[in-house]
Amino acid sequence: MEVVVAKWGNSSAVRLPKPYLQKLGIEENDTVKVGVRGNVITIEKEFKVRSFRELALSETGLSLEDYVQENPYDISDYAEFGSE
Repeated sequence: MEVVVAKWGNSSAVRLPKPYLQKLGIEENDTVKVGVRGNVITIEKEFKVRSFRELALSETGLSLEDYVQENPYDISDYAEFGSE
């Protein structure tokens, strides 16, 4: 697919087609990494490692302590690494 490079303030911009963004799981206001490899511009969705605490809170709404009490046999591959 060909797209046009357009002026955006003091920079230039390329519009990314919606199907490409959907395929990569990129939404508005997401952070992506942009790089150059040879003569190719790369755009990579940032991969965020979530701690067990973040996972427990986001998926259940429980604190980690409450989650562990309710799921004592959960042997997920998640690890707690402390604060960022």
